[in-house]
Amino acid sequence: MPRAARFIETNGFYHIISRSLNETRILRDDDDFCHFFKLAHTAKQKYPIRIFHYVVMNTHFHLAAQAPYHKILSQHIAYLKWHYTMWMRKKYAWRGPLW
Repeated sequence: MPRAARFIETNGFYHIISRSLNETRILRDDDDFCHFFKLAHTAKQKYPIRIFHYVVMNTHFHLAAQAPYHKILSQHIAYLKWHYTMWMRKKYAWRGPLW
């Protein structure tokens, strides 16, 4: 049975965690981290959320953020994760899901 969608409140504050599958090291070197931060910057320009704090590690990331309306939060995270997945597929010939 699928779980119910989360309720996203207008101007709500959220702690977002996204982990790789099976604790795979998806951020492996400085280029990966640089590319991830460039994507995060682009995602913030396209889908402006307020980010108060972040932690990016080899296997996952955390964001403390505020979303001005409900769709923008999911669009922001989807953009970041999809484009980073494409980076992994190209750079490391990754196959299958990443997150």
